[in-house]
Formats: sequence, C-alpha cells, structure tokens
Amino acid sequence: MKIELACDDGAFAVNYIQSLVLLFKPCEKFGEGENDSRLVFVVKREGESFFGRALLETDGKVCEKSMSCPISFYEASKNPAKCFAGKLFLSLFSEVFGYKPPWGMLTGVRPARFALDYLLSGYSAEKTKQIFVEMYHTDPEKADLAIRVALCEMKVLKQERERQFSLYVGIPFCPSRCRYCSFVSYATPKLLSLLPEYLEMLKFEVQMLCETAKEAGLDLKSVYVGGGTPSVLSSEQMANFVPAIRSFIGDKNVEFTYESGRPDTVTKDKLSILADCGVNRLSINTQTTNDTILQSVGRCHTFEDYKKAFFLAKNMDFAINTDLIAGLPGESVESFCKSIDDVLFISPDNITVHSFSLKKSSEYTVCGQTFDNSDRSIDKMLSYSSASMKENGYFPYYMYRQKNTDGNFENVGYTNSENSIACYNIYMMEGFHSVLAAGAGASTKLVSRNLSTTGKIYNPKYPYEYLRAKDDILKNKEQILLFYKEKYEK
Repeated sequence: MKIELACDDGAFAVNYIQSLVLLFKPCEKFGEGENDSRLVFVVKREGESFFGRALLETDGKVCEKSMSCPISFYEASKNPAKCFAGKLFLSLFSEVFGYKPPWGMLTGVRPARFALDYLLSGYSAEKTKQIFVEMYHTDPEKADLAIRVALCEMKVLKQERERQFSLYVGIPFCPSRCRYCSFVSYATPKLLSLLPEYLEMLKFEVQMLCETAKEAGLDLKSVYVGGGTPSVLSSEQMANFVPAIRSFIGDKNVEFTYESGRPDTVTKDKLSILADCGVNRLSINTQTTNDTILQSVGRCHTFEDYKKAFFLAKNMDFAINTDLIAGLPGESVESFCKSIDDVLFISPDNITVHSFSLKKSSEYTVCGQTFDNSDRSIDKMLSYSSASMKENGYFPYYMYRQKNTDGNFENVGYTNSENSIACYNIYMMEGFHSVLAAGAGASTKLVSRNLSTTGKIYNPKYPYEYLRAKDDILKNKEQILLFYKEKYEK
C-alpha cells in the first residue's frame, strides 16, 4: 500500500497510519509498487477544531471519508491530533471492511500500561473506561480488561522500591521448532552442539551482571530463565549450570522461574536439580490439548505427556504456568474450548491465553498462511476463555499485544490467587524496574525512578555471534554503572 500523509506540525508520522492499516490488513506491505492500494490521509487544524479527510483506493474501489471535531474533545489525550487521526481512520476502514477492531485505535503492545498511566494520573476507573470507549473507540469489554489488569499491576507497583531489578537469562535452544514460532532458537543437532560453550559464556555474563548490580546498589526481585526451551539442557548440563546461577544471585529468596515449555523435556531428575537451587516457578505449556493440532503445529508431545509433566512438577511444589493459543490453524472453537476446560480441570497457578499471531519468519508466514476468521471464531474462543477463567476463580494480572494477530486481539495472563502472580511478567512488560539480561538476543532494559525506560543494551542476536562477543559483554557493565550514576547520584 502506498500512503500519502499530510498533517500539521508533524503531529504523527506515517508509521502510525501503517500500524492502523495492519489492524485491518495483517502483513500488509508498504511503499511504491507493493500493490494497487493507495491511502491519502490529511489532518489539519482549523481554529479550535480538527479537520480530516481520508481516501482509500483498493480492489478497484474508491472510498472517502471527511470529518471535523473540536480539539477540546481530546483534552485527555497526550496527542490530540493523533487521536483524531485514529478516529478518522477507523471511521473509513470500519466502513470499508465491515469490522471494528476490539482495541479501537490503540496499536501499542501494552494497553494495560496505557490504562495504568491514566489511573496513576488521578483518573478513576470509571473515567478511564469512558476515555477508552469514547476517545479511543475500544470495546467496553476490552476497556474493562485493561483496567482490571492495571488495578492488579498497581498493587505490585506499590511494593516497588528504588534500585530494584530483575535478571533474565536466555537459552535460545529448542528440541524442535514450532510452526508458529519466529523466535531465534536452535533445534538442529549441529547447533545444539554449541550448548556447552554457550552455557560457559552465559555463566560468565550472569556473574558479571550480578557483580555489576551489587556495585550499583541494586536489589534483586526476580529471576527468569527463558528461551527457547531452557529445559532442553541435559540433567548433567543443568546440574552444572543452574547451581552456578544460584551462587551468583546469592541466597536471597526471590521469585525464580525456569521455562520448561516442552513437556517432553521435563524429567524428575531435572526438576530435583531446579528445586534444590531454589527455582519456585515453572512454565509447562501444552498450547492445545488436541493431539492432532499439537502434531500439526510441530509439537513433539501429547496432552497426556503434558499432564504427566504437570503433576510431576506439582507434586514437587512448583508454581506452574500453562500457555494456550487461541486460533491455531485447524483448531475449531469447540476444540479450543475443550482445551480451556481440560487445563482448568487440573488448575495451574497461572494460565496464559495467547491469540494466534503470524510472526514474521515463522513457517506459517513463510508458507503463506493467512487468517480465515469470517465466522469470528477467535472472538468466541477468547470470550469463552475469559468467562471460564472468571467462573473458576481466575483473574487477569498481565497482558500484552503483538503485531499480525488474528482479530487484533491480546495475550492475557490469568492467576487464581494474588499470591500466585508471576511478578516478573509485570516487571518486564510494564517497565517497573530494570531488567538485566544475559544471553544471545537478550535486551537489558534500564529504568529510571519515574518508571520510564531510559536505556537499552542489546546483545548479539545469534549464539555463534554471542560466543565471540566477550569484550562487548564486558562493556555492558560500564553502561549499566554509568546509567545508575547519572540517574541517582546527581
């Protein structure tokens, strides 16, 4: 699609309009010659009002929409012109495509943080909902969801003190690659052979980060070992690696999560090693309980395998999260609802419901998979999951959104108790404090006292690059110490 944009004072850029287009046309490409579609978008300020005109040429048809609105209507917005542009865009595209996105004009990955900002600014929950519905054109149910999550996050925020941080440890290796995944992970025997050398480098970086945090006067709140599939490590590798991480972080009792997302990688020996090292949370994921769908998406386990892994871990007193994905290719509404019922029956501490997303380099995307949701099946799946969670005593505690998601929906983490909240998910998603990250592709986020992310440090993306980057890794220490010196000692 070719976009021609004109707006006063550069109030918003063309990438904002592109992000709105993607709400209706996931995976759309932009620029000259991409296709025959053309969008002309004009927003001007005329006195105390905005005036806008939008024209869309697509599939041999021309559609146009004009409107005006008092600037005062957007007084609660940080960018009134951008907000008006969103209203104009939705008015045109909803008419053309016969569909209104559930999150209205909100395109960001963190709608709950958006609600939290209003609540922290003194707006009531009722007023915040009104703003979401009337100004951002969000469905009332989605506005309620964002506010419920934000109110839960506020309780976690109240426990925060300055100079707290979390530690992320990345192991981007998997036993096989799921067809929906684009995460940088390595599953071939040749690449898995890098693991011993990779783990040594990872131990070096984690030790460096822990020493840096101590020098900067930081207090550790949570540890998350993610991937990939960290449980792909053999028992011997795990027995060498995890105790080393425990020694670096010390004896403090912290939330310590280890991803064991593939049930077929979970064994009693591995769980015993994790328990002995103070790991208290696991993520064991089935994604669906339909064995036919599991096979079709490239998962090397059955639902029965998941249950065996789950109860093995549950009997060892780990808190457990389980992921499910709504909208997997080939899965019916009835099949997904059965997955919800099956998982609720065994009562994990947390259940995260994801909306299927066509990720950029996943096998599904490369093979030309598209969304076919004319019956709005994913709406029904998520509505059922939300109602079932509530009926079974679960409530939402964190959420985020991704690009190119079926129906423009969201991913929601549910928990059955405030004591079971996985705080790392909130820290990482909402930027309540710094997250120091180790491993290939890891990103350190440095957060100042006003809760804004004010610094990022990126590690090399691929493991073989990471293994050659020891000098660069050491430089990260200097950046972290400089950040805290500048932010806290002036």
